[in-house]
Order: sequence, then C-alpha cells, then structure tokens
Amino acid sequence: MERTHYQVLEIEPASTSDEIKRAYFKVVKQYPVDQYPEEFKSIRNAYDLLKNPQSRKKYDATIIHGDRLEALQKKAMESYATDDFEDAKRLFNEILLIAPMQTETRHYSALCSLYLEEYAEALRQFKIAIQEEPDNKTYQLDYGIALEKCGKTEEAIRYYKKMYISMPNEMSYLFALADLYSNRAGEENKAFKTLDQAFISQEKTGNFHAFYYLVKRIKIAAYLKNQSEFEVSIARCKKQLNKHEGKQNVILEELMDVGFALYRQKFYSYAASLLTFIQKEQAGSTEELDHFVETAIHRADIYREFDQLERDQKVIEWVKNLFILYLFSDEFLEEEFNELTDRAFENLHDSSFYNPKETLRSIKRVLVKYPTLFETREDVLNDFMDMCNHIIQCHEEVKLLMDDSDICYPVKRLVLFYLRYFDTEDEKEEMMTSIKLDIMEETDYALQESVVQMISRYPALYRLNDQLFETFRREADG
Repeated sequence: MERTHYQVLEIEPASTSDEIKRAYFKVVKQYPVDQYPEEFKSIRNAYDLLKNPQSRKKYDATIIHGDRLEALQKKAMESYATDDFEDAKRLFNEILLIAPMQTETRHYSALCSLYLEEYAEALRQFKIAIQEEPDNKTYQLDYGIALEKCGKTEEAIRYYKKMYISMPNEMSYLFALADLYSNRAGEENKAFKTLDQAFISQEKTGNFHAFYYLVKRIKIAAYLKNQSEFEVSIARCKKQLNKHEGKQNVILEELMDVGFALYRQKFYSYAASLLTFIQKEQAGSTEELDHFVETAIHRADIYREFDQLERDQKVIEWVKNLFILYLFSDEFLEEEFNELTDRAFENLHDSSFYNPKETLRSIKRVLVKYPTLFETREDVLNDFMDMCNHIIQCHEEVKLLMDDSDICYPVKRLVLFYLRYFDTEDEKEEMMTSIKLDIMEETDYALQESVVQMISRYPALYRLNDQLFETFRREADG
C-alpha cells in the first residue's frame, strides 16, 4: 500500500507547520539525493505539498474521503461529458462541501453554471478558483469569457488588457481580446488593430513568436470573411518566411494546420487561398496537400454558387432545400436528417407533378447559372426534370384526350384522377371507387380499345400508371 505524505515524513496528520518543517530536515538527512534519488524525491514532494496550507487541506480531504470523492468525481465527469450540466454541477458542489479546496472541481462547477447561463454564480466560482490558484491561465481566461457572457463586455475588455499588461509574453489574453472584438458588430477592425500592435511590438525585439499573432489574424479574417485583411495576413506571412529562413518549416506547418482547420470548418475559399500559398512556398508539395488544395477550390466554387442561389428568387424553395441538406448534412442528427430529406423529396415530387413548368424552370436555371452546384445533385435533379417533362407532356396530351371519341369515359376519368390534386385521402378514395364502378359498367371492347389507343396516341398519359391500364385491358380480354 502506498504511504501517505505524513508517513513519508514520519509525522502525524495533526502535526503543526513547524513540526512538518523539522520532520522534513530530519528525514532528508537520512536520504541524500545522490544515494537515494527516489526516496529524496518522495520526501521533497511530501514536504512541498504539506507546507502549503491550501494544498494540505486538499490532501487531507482526499485521505479522509478518498473513495467517496473519487466516486462522486467519476459521476460528475460522466454527466459533464454528456452535457448534463445540472447533474454535473450538483455533484461537483457536493464534492466541494466535503473538500472545499478542490480548485479544479470548483472550476468545473463554474463551467457548469456558465453553460446553464447562471452567470453570477459562474463569476463567483471563477473568482474563488483564481484566488486559490492565481497563476492558472485557464481559470483566468474562463473568467473573462464569463464576463462576456453575462453582458459585462467592457469589464471583460479591461480584464484582458490588464492581464496582458501584467504578462506581455502570454498571447492567450490578447487572443481572447481579439476574439471579443471580432464578435462585436462594428468593432471587428479593433481585433486586427489589437493583433497588429502586439505583432509590431514583438517584431521589434526580433521575437519569432510574433508570427503567432499573424496566425490568429488569419483565423479571424477568415471567420469574419474579410478577404482584404486575409490577404494582408498572408503577405505578412510571406515576409516572415523570408526573415526567418531557419524557421520556414515551422511557419509552413503551422499555417498548414490552420488551412486544414479552415477546410474542416467549411471556410473553403480561405482554406484554398492559404493552402495554395503553402503549396507555392513549400520545397516539395505532398500528395495530401495537392488533394486538399484541389478539393478546397472545388468546394469553394460550390459554396460560392450556393450563396448566390440562396438569394435567387427565380429558384423555388424545394430545389434550394435539396442543396441545403446536401451541404449541411453534418449539422443534423441522423434521424432528423432522414426525416428532412424524405420531406424535401416529397415536396419536390409534388411540385414537379402539380407545378411542372415552374419546377422545370428552376432546375434548368440551377443547371445554367450554378453548374458546379448542380453536379452535386445531378442524378436527382435529372430525374425530377424527366418527371416535369413527362407531366408537361401529359397536360398537352390530356387536352386532345378529352375530345377523342375513341377513348371511353371511364378511362378518361382515370387519367384525370392521376393528374388531380386531392385535399384528403377520403376524397381520393371516393373518386377511385366511382371510377371502378364506371369501368365495371363499360363494355369490355370499349375498355380494350381505349387502352390500345392510349398506348399509341397518348404514351405520356399511359405511363402515369401503365400497370393499372394493362390490368383493365387483361380483365376486358378475360
């Protein structure tokens, strides 16, 4: 069984600070570091933890309530991982009642409050966590985010600036400030200005880490879809490559990671620009990079056309919906996606059947104006165009059919049945029953001749339900 820190120093858990110090000097003399490196390390770790009142409180709670705390922590993290923040917060707070100095647990409790939009509680818990661990950057940054979320934006700005001034080499505070500006309407340029000032300051000292301000600049420009600022950032990266020849691989690898990230987040045009830049600057391009460049350019064309399509009022919504589902399928749950897809196809089918000319015009417009986008759903749209053309031909044939004396009345009614829209299933069933009664009263010869004439004179109408027409014909033969 592993010894406790108290056992390592050969003292009781109730020992005072002075007793801990005396015990340490006594025991450490028995195990010189050059002869007993592992024992010396254990002694030093025990003393470092127990001499600090806060870390000692945490440790004491772990010794006394170890098994229970471990079980609660496991359950809390499971709830947190599944986004059950109410339950996770309850469990984290239960841990804090037993061991109030568990700062990491307090941080998780604060995060739960943040996700639950309980901002006052989140701020309170973050403040305590920072007081307990004042050098923890994660706690500090999350506190700034909590200030933003609860609407204290100006206070968040002052907080990030204060933290950056106190630690000018810590970029994360300035990155957080730039993100904040980029999310505020009308203040996007402040994000670039903030990063530029830091870049110039670091660049003057010859610090290579100034490059990482450009990396952040590229990301923000892409997220804001600011092409001009994006190009400025790329141009500055070019200068960095020339200035830091020994760091070229580091720069290109970092930029490649950004390019792949932009690709995954569907900023395809920006990913294509950045990866193309890397492709040109790299000594030897790779097959993977070439593939991503080619694919990013192609997808950038698709999404650019889609942006135009969304604003195109001459294309009906049912056609647009097909592309929305195709391009953003990963944003839906599988069951929801399948349901929406079925509905989209059903709506487009109805539109093709009852408004074939308008639907056909929409699909042809996509084919002509948005060819790259059309290719993504070419098979489906070609099928619907065939359907529209078929129904249009049916409408032309039905005008002739109504005046054709060689076609008996029940068959004409059957054709109209398939071209008609019914408000309810009962209405549809009632009409079909009536048609069947008419057919039963019609002579076999008239039915047989009508179907024969349908095949030769009105092929489009015959295709509406050729199996049913043939059934009537066979019954007449029988």
